[in-house]
Formats: sequence, C-alpha cells, structure tokens
Amino acid sequence: MLKSVRMSKKAQVTIFVVVAVLVVALVGVSYVVVNNKSKGSDANLSPEAQVFKTYMDDCLKDVLRDSIVHIGLQGGYFSPPDSEDRALDFFGVVVPYYLYEKENLIISEKRLVSELSQAIEVDAVSVCAAGFTDSEYGIEVADADANVILGDESVKLQLNLPVVITKGEIKSEVKEYETEVPIRLKEVYDNSVAITKTASVEPYHLCIDCVDAVRDNNIIVNAFTWQDNTLIFRLSDYASRIDDNNPDPYRYYFAIKYIDWSCDNLPSDIDNYIKEECDLR
Repeated sequence: MLKSVRMSKKAQVTIFVVVAVLVVALVGVSYVVVNNKSKGSDANLSPEAQVFKTYMDDCLKDVLRDSIVHIGLQGGYFSPPDSEDRALDFFGVVVPYYLYEKENLIISEKRLVSELSQAIEVDAVSVCAAGFTDSEYGIEVADADANVILGDESVKLQLNLPVVITKGEIKSEVKEYETEVPIRLKEVYDNSVAITKTASVEPYHLCIDCVDAVRDNNIIVNAFTWQDNTLIFRLSDYASRIDDNNPDPYRYYFAIKYIDWSCDNLPSDIDNYIKEECDLR
C-alpha cells in the first residue's frame, strides 16, 4: 500500500509538470498571436514592401495634416464654389459664404469629409506614391480610397491604396495604411456652424456676445470687415497642434454677408437696436 501511494504521488507530480508545461506553452502561443495581431497587416509584409510602407506612413501623415490645413483656409472645401454669391476672394484665398443674407450655405459635415477625402486621395498618389524614388524598386499604383474619421481630438485616416512593389524578381503588394493627426477639425467645424446659426438670427449685424456664448473656450474668433457688408470669420483653435515644429493654431475661414440697410429705408424686421440708432441721428 505504501508503495502504491508513493507511485500515485509521483504520477500526480508528473501530471502537474505536464499541465504546467502546457500552460506555459499556451501562454507563449497566446503571446505570439496577440503580438502578431497588434502588428496588423505589417507582420505579413515582405522586407521590400515594408520599406515602401514605412515611407508611405510618414508621407500620408504629412498629406493628412496639409489637407486639413488646406480645407481650413477654404471653409471645408477642397474645390470651393466659384460663383460670386457662394464664395469670395480673400487675399488670394477662396473663402465660401456660410450665410448669404438670409440664405444658409453652410457646408455639411458629410460634404466636408468628402472634400477632405478627395484632397487626400489626390496627394496620396501624386505626392506620396509618385515621390517614392528608390531606384532599386519599381511600383504600380492603383486608385486611392480614403476613409476619414473626425474624432473629438483628432482626425484619423484609413486609406486603401493598392501598390505593387517590384525589386528584382520579387513582387509584393501593400494595400492598407492608417495615420492620425491631433487637429480638432470637428470641433472647429461645429463652432463655425453654431456661429452661422447665431448670425442668421441677427441678419443685419454681428452680435459679438452671441458669438462668444457659442464658441469653444480654446477657439479664438476674429471677424474682418470686407466689401458688400460682409464679414470674414477666422477661427483659431489653440487646442490643435499642426505639428511639433509649428506652434501656430489651426485656422478655419468662412464668410457671412449681412443684409444691406439704411436709416432711410429700414427693413420691417430689423431689430430695435438699429431703429434706436437711426432715431438718434
């Protein structure tokens, strides 16, 4: 009996050792699976493709940032309207009207995302892919398809751009890219919409207190007097970073044209503040 008991304990110890080895092995396998998953599609890229992918990731981040800056100057447009009652020239920059007298012309968020995507798709091919000049590699580029996501604190880009890379007899393909920049485009856009809606309530003049009440605390609003009873609005977001070497805030422009009026011919719906001013003249 004693011998039998000893053998049973030894068998139990052996089983425990085997179980422990299996646990360690499973942990190791899990780590490899999780580690590979965290690397995403990059883990399956050939060395030749990885060289191109690294280059594209850096270039696309610049393209995303530059495209956001570009559409900010043009009120969310990559290709702004060209008619005089839809946009105006402001020192060589085409700035769109968001309110033309009483007509609401605010760009929709969906249209803004589409305009930004278009800008990125153009530069992803013409700037990034075309700019890869390593003489050891040949590349074949297909059309780009950008998916832009406006977050609360940043803009994210998911880009599908199939590229075949050739080096000697080796051919590889890279399709998917992701990048992100810490620019609060959605917050700035939402502020521009809120300001325009406020202006539509007061279609004859700017209510400064009303604008101040709806703006984000990190966004400074400047309004420049322009021709034809128009104001150019510049929103400067000091909570956005264009890049590490550029301390300037992110800037966004749009225009509002107020209704013309005179004390000799006051509109029936003009506010009492203006009527009182005219009575004092």
